[in-house]
Amino acid sequence: MSQGGEVMALQTETVLLVIVVLLGASDCQPDKYLDDSLPESPTKNCKYLNLPILDLQTDGSSQYLPPATELTDQKKLLKIMGDNFDDEFMSIEKPKRRREPLEWKLQGDMPEYIKNQNLRRYPDGTNMRLGLPYLQSRKKFRKWLWGRTHCPVKYVWKNLGKRFWPRWLKVGECYQTKQSCSIPSGLTCLPSISTSKNVLFWGCIRERQNEMYCRWITVPYPVITECKCGGECDE
Repeated sequence: MSQGGEVMALQTETVLLVIVVLLGASDCQPDKYLDDSLPESPTKNCKYLNLPILDLQTDGSSQYLPPATELTDQKKLLKIMGDNFDDEFMSIEKPKRRREPLEWKLQGDMPEYIKNQNLRRYPDGTNMRLGLPYLQSRKKFRKWLWGRTHCPVKYVWKNLGKRFWPRWLKVGECYQTKQSCSIPSGLTCLPSISTSKNVLFWGCIRERQNEMYCRWITVPYPVITECKCGGECDE
């Protein structure tokens, strides 16, 4: 399994374990929504992450919801969050817009599989003529190929539900165009790398006397940070 896959498996397993234990008698079944497996993609030896995760049905009965007094004391909640609060990805209030502008511009270094393409000769060894000047033509073709197979991440604000704080989290999705990202066509953009953002979850358990005990706990929530054409492939 790739490094990205191992990270994702650990993240989803942690979220699933913590929420299942602390939901008590609630009707939430997060195993329906969190899947740490890595299915095979159409390309041999390629894996992709099962992200973004489906909505967690955690609200359920009102007895499991945090009281209003817990939600109004934002100083207390921020203190519990500590350094985990990331105002770039988290919002206490409902964001004014659900979707963030898509950043299509090519960023970072050109992928090695494009940079190392031999544009001097065809596979049979004959010379390839791209017009004059040769260096500029090859540069333009590589940039076109990079843009053609580029898989940007689009970010949307997601409402996690009444039992999470902050309630709004910016999560990533792989942007899909009408045409395939591969040459020849057939593959689509798939999640390849993720990170986790720690948020608070109002977890409840019943003690032996059948009394309910609830408190805020910190749980990791996986967020897509990078997508690749066909997913993450082993050499």
